Amino acid sequence: MVLLAQLNDDVLSAICSYLMARRSLLNLALTCRALCSAIIPTFLYARLELETPYINDSAAVRLRSFFDAICQRESIARAVRHLEIPGSQNSCLYWGNILPRTRNLCSLKIQFHSPPWTLLKGIHMIPHLHTLSVDDCNNELIELLRDAQFRNLDLQFILHEYPLTPDSALGEILLRSRDTLSELKLSGITWCFGVPSASSAASHNDRDPVWPCVTVLRLWEVTKNIHPLHLSYHFPSTICFDTRNGLVSLDHPQNRRFFAGLRSLNGRVMDFELALGFGAMLRHAHARTQEFDNKTEAEFDNLPLQNTLHSLTLCIEPKFFSPFLVRLAVTCPKLSFLCLRVDVMHASGFGIVLNAILDHLSDLPLECLRLMWKYVPIFSDANAAHTYDSSVTMFASRAPVILPSLRLISSMSDPFYVDIFGTDPCSTHTMRRLITARGVADKFTPILKEDGSDLVNYYEWRWMDQVEEHVVEPS
Repeated sequence: MVLLAQLNDDVLSAICSYLMARRSLLNLALTCRALCSAIIPTFLYARLELETPYINDSAAVRLRSFFDAICQRESIARAVRHLEIPGSQNSCLYWGNILPRTRNLCSLKIQFHSPPWTLLKGIHMIPHLHTLSVDDCNNELIELLRDAQFRNLDLQFILHEYPLTPDSALGEILLRSRDTLSELKLSGITWCFGVPSASSAASHNDRDPVWPCVTVLRLWEVTKNIHPLHLSYHFPSTICFDTRNGLVSLDHPQNRRFFAGLRSLNGRVMDFELALGFGAMLRHAHARTQEFDNKTEAEFDNLPLQNTLHSLTLCIEPKFFSPFLVRLAVTCPKLSFLCLRVDVMHASGFGIVLNAILDHLSDLPLECLRLMWKYVPIFSDANAAHTYDSSVTMFASRAPVILPSLRLISSMSDPFYVDIFGTDPCSTHTMRRLITARGVADKFTPILKEDGSDLVNYYEWRWMDQVEEHVVEPS
């Protein structure tokens, strides 16, 4: 262990990158003093995702202890690379003082609604920030960052629609980040960038609105000013597209090349029909769930699924479950990740859904199955909860034989409905088949929810923007 701790940071970082769950890193750090001093400040403090402090008293105490540690130990402040700030006005004064101390911070996510000035001013003082996500952005923050340059940018304008012009503060930021920006996510803007004419192209130079390195693009609730949104011109390298856009039509022929190059799409049914018509060969698909409410069986039969898909997420009603799975097994023979949001109205529906998966998907190379159950009052019944637990246990016992490629099972309440009703009445089951010296284990072992979410993300995200040949199985 001591020899392992003596490795330089780059080698140690590469070794630790194979540990997919943060709890595994913590367990390794606790094996000896040398690894503890190397791993905890360098890796575990490097990425901090803190609880919202007003959830309970213990969360508030832990947050205060974090503030004290940052103020008292400069080494902790230097170690922080990624920070997610939960939404609470009670702690805004602390964050305004803490952020300038995190001199090496590279990535910041703010979940405040209407972030206060003290917090915004602290962001402006971070010298190495290249990734920024703000749930409720405003003009004051954008003006402060007018001279900044980013690699990843995620901004949501909730209260007011932001006019994105070349001379606006956000326009200046985007143009300054032309050669560095790889991920761009915007919500609540009016797109005012046009396509330069042949006579004026030479005068644009560095202000030409083309972002050649953007591979991940999200546009939600975006309106246009005068010209159609020319995605092929502005974002020629995008392969992952997320759209929630009922305001702008994207079916213009000039966007054919953009859609044809996509490998991942998160959108409505009509967006998938457009991608299919323009020749896209999708590997990852996330169909907008509300589009499936009250669908007929014929409409499920005509869903635009492709045989190139490795990853699929959608919402489906139990009455269409078996016919749809039969078609899915034939249409998507490469599917390795499947996430289904299911509206179960009766306790018996759990077993029906799980048995249908075993009956119809045995030929698929499934590695990860995620089931998200829509909230219904039946979950509050103790008998229903017992039926749910029994159904999942039954599935886990039969799956290794019927679905031999399956490595991870995640079954939980749909977070969307948990947020609405404020409770989590349905138990969460996360199980994986461990890889031992003898090979893959012949049964599923329960793991912690937080570890499971990391692994689920791995199995889903691997098909969004990674080359298939470079994917490595997690240990």
